[in-house]
Amino acid sequence: MKPEWVRKLADVAKTKGTPLSFDKDQILFYQGHLPFGIFWVDDGRIQHKTQTPSGREKIVGDSTNNDIVGLEDLLENHPYTFTAVTLAPSRVSF
Repeated sequence: MKPEWVRKLADVAKTKGTPLSFDKDQILFYQGHLPFGIFWVDDGRIQHKTQTPSGREKIVGDSTNNDIVGLEDLLENHPYTFTAVTLAPSRVSF
């Protein structure tokens, strides 16, 4: 179960966020870029990928309906630690 503050933040993202639609294989944000907000997954699936120093891609997680993407990096005020790419057509609130 998510903490109460995360649920409240999710409610704000859902009600006040800008709804966005993405096709399959579109990028929400790139590893190494500075965070500019959070994404609430309304519908769809987002894969989290990192690039190793040797240049290989590594899957480190995914997000589905009712998940928040990018929150940790935004709160810690450091660049995104992964690239977020859609695995299917997806609707998110930003």
